[in-house]
Formats: sequence, C-alpha cells, structure tokens
Amino acid sequence: MPLEIVDQGEGRWLVTFRYRSPGPAAEPRRRPVSLAGTFNDWDPGATPMALEAAGEWWTVTLDLPEGEHLYKFVLDEEEWEPDPDNPATLEDAFLGTNSVLELGRLAGRLPSLSVESDHQWRAVTSPRRLEIMEFLLSAAPCSVAALAEVMDAAADGLYHHLRILRKAGLVREVGKVDVAGRAVPVFDVVARELRFLGTEDPERLVALWRCLGRRATRMLQAAGDPGETRLSLRSDTGWLDDEMFGKVRKHLLHIHRIFAEGRQSRVGSLYSLTHLLSPIERSRRN
Repeated sequence: MPLEIVDQGEGRWLVTFRYRSPGPAAEPRRRPVSLAGTFNDWDPGATPMALEAAGEWWTVTLDLPEGEHLYKFVLDEEEWEPDPDNPATLEDAFLGTNSVLELGRLAGRLPSLSVESDHQWRAVTSPRRLEIMEFLLSAAPCSVAALAEVMDAAADGLYHHLRILRKAGLVREVGKVDVAGRAVPVFDVVARELRFLGTEDPERLVALWRCLGRRATRMLQAAGDPGETRLSLRSDTGWLDDEMFGKVRKHLLHIHRIFAEGRQSRVGSLYSLTHLLSPIERSRRN
C-alpha cells in the first residue's frame, strides 16, 4: 500500500507510512516495527509503528515539512529494510538502499540525469556552477538570496550562473516566495545525480576534470594551515583486474553517499573531495 500524503498547507504534510506484516493475517508479526530516517536522526527507537486491528499492516503518521526525507523500516530493532511499496530509492553510505520521500516542490526531482547536450556540457564545466548545484541538493528549494547565504556568496554573482543552468535543463524554477512584498522565484536541481558516462568526445571529460581541478585548487587554498586541518592529499596508480576495480568503485560509492548524507544533516565541518578514477595507457610520453 503506498504512502498516504495529506497537504496541510504552509509547507507541512501528514504522511502515513505502512509496513505490511510478512506473515498471513491469521499469524501477524507481533515483534516490533519502527520507522527511522532523516526526520528522527535515524534513531530506530524514536518512531515505533502500531499494528492495525486486522493484524496485517504496521502504521505511523508523521507531520513533516517540505523537502527530501530518507527512511527505512526497522524490524525487531536490528533488521533495516527499505519500503517495498515505494519505488523511489537512493543508495546509502553502507551500500544499502534508502527509501526516498519528497514533499512539496522537490517532488519532481529525477533520480539521475545524463549530461549529453552541448548546453549541458558547457554548463557543468564551471567550478561555480558545480558548486551551486551541490548546495541546491541540500538547501533547495530556495531563492537566490537564500542560496547566497548558505554558500556565503554574493547573490548578484549567482544570477548569471543560474540562468545558464536553467537553460541547460539542470536547474528548474519550482515556485515563488514572498520577500518584502515581492514574489521572487525559488530554484531546485532537476535531478539528484548527474551522470557523465557514455560521451563520445573524451575532450569533454578532460574539460570537466580541468574544471574540477580548478575548484579543488581553490578549496586547497581556502583550507588554511594544513598542519591544523584534516587534510588528505595523494595519488595512486596500480594494475586492477575486474574484481579489484569493482571493490574500488564500491568504496567510492560508499564515500559519495557519506557526503550526500552530510549535505542533508549539515552537521560538523565543511569538506571537499575530488577524485578521478580512469584507465590509462602507459607510454614514454605519459
């Protein structure tokens, strides 16, 4: 049975979560089922679910704000499962799967988007525009002023980049908010993740890497005294077979999901990670 969502207005929703007992109604699951997610700091004991009279469904209703909410069901206080009735998922930092609930203006986000057109490639080969999209993932939906505040940047310098991202179909306007009696637009990313695989022009990937390199250089310059920061800087080259390559990819995915969860929680210090994993052909020139 799908989620039941009721719009209460003023950016709040009543959401009823349901987990079906795996046994027949005559033998309902009596052991505890609870709900854990970003809305309760993933505490498996914070949101217990109640078994309906028929003994088939465990339910709980929450009052939630607009935005993206990740969640799982917790069975017997130790077994974590995504919602089998919700097709929207996102891999977590432990190589598992979280269910995704998007409320309000975020509800139209795509799971992923392949960067293909010339407009899109030109849009992403800018350190500033990549940074805008990263902050929109956690701060959106937001106005330009709100985005500038979370980025600690001047709002006037963001309009040009947002226009380019909108024209390329990477950022969308999702509504308006009232600011000092004036309606101003709010923005969000089109997709939760961008994909750059499958391009027939390797120079595009080289240009993107140069862009990422410029941004990484700026981040390093802003890191302060390396002796007083948690700084890691290294490069590795090695021969990998398919199994070893798969292990590296899994570890990178794990790290990527940790950063994604950090964008949601916004707790701790701000970190930056840039990586390149690519096959190479050895020659005297390279």
